Amino acid sequence: MGKRGPKPSGQKPAAAEVFSIRLRPNLRSMLEEIAEREGRKLSEVINTKLASALGEPLEIERRFGSLENFRIMQILGIAIDRAQDALSPRSWLNDREAFDFVVQTFNAAIAAIRPVKTERRGRSNDPSENYRASAGIARSVWKDIVEADDTRPFSKFRNINADISTLLGRPTVHRGEYEERRYERENALAAAQGLLDWPSDSDDASTWKEWGQKRAAMIQQASREIENEMIEEGKDPRLDLEDTF
Repeated sequence: MGKRGPKPSGQKPAAAEVFSIRLRPNLRSMLEEIAEREGRKLSEVINTKLASALGEPLEIERRFGSLENFRIMQILGIAIDRAQDALSPRSWLNDREAFDFVVQTFNAAIAAIRPVKTERRGRSNDPSENYRASAGIARSVWKDIVEADDTRPFSKFRNINADISTLLGRPTVHRGEYEERRYERENALAAAQGLLDWPSDSDDASTWKEWGQKRAAMIQQASREIENEMIEEGKDPRLDLEDTF
């Protein structure tokens, strides 16, 4: 005779409690239609919808960072739709002028809630530095989307990648890396070739000319080396016909 399993603890799963609630006629009709369509009990549909509604804020925060971000994205989506309606039948994703009009509408919509004051908390006030920083963030977002891992089908980046695959050849996702690596290579070559220090004001024109020629050749060498290395890595920077950032 085989061994018996563990002795029952006597605890049972908690049974659903009866809870009376008044529903508006139109809401009840909607729930009943869902129940009939899905072949389920009305109480099951109500439980499912309540659980989904209660969990929605957490899911929104996970996907968008905050409920405010989510609602602002909705507002911008409405603005894009209305701008597209004004351009119809031209598609804003396939027509440059239409795209620029949608971007202007997008910017106007988001600018309407621009804060009145600025809190200084360590961020630079240099416009060019801020542009580089924001462009770097934007580029990193597109890089994560373009290079989303196929083995992670539930990744938000992978889902975006799959849904907009026809657009993924447009962002210049390798441009930033190319510039950074070329700059580092230029410094390394300049140090090796004694070209870090500029000639002095007392040097004659021929010295300046020779230094300039060597420096130009060094920059070209760095560009070629990094370009070839990135092509071998599958990150062809020559495909970036225009820096979109």
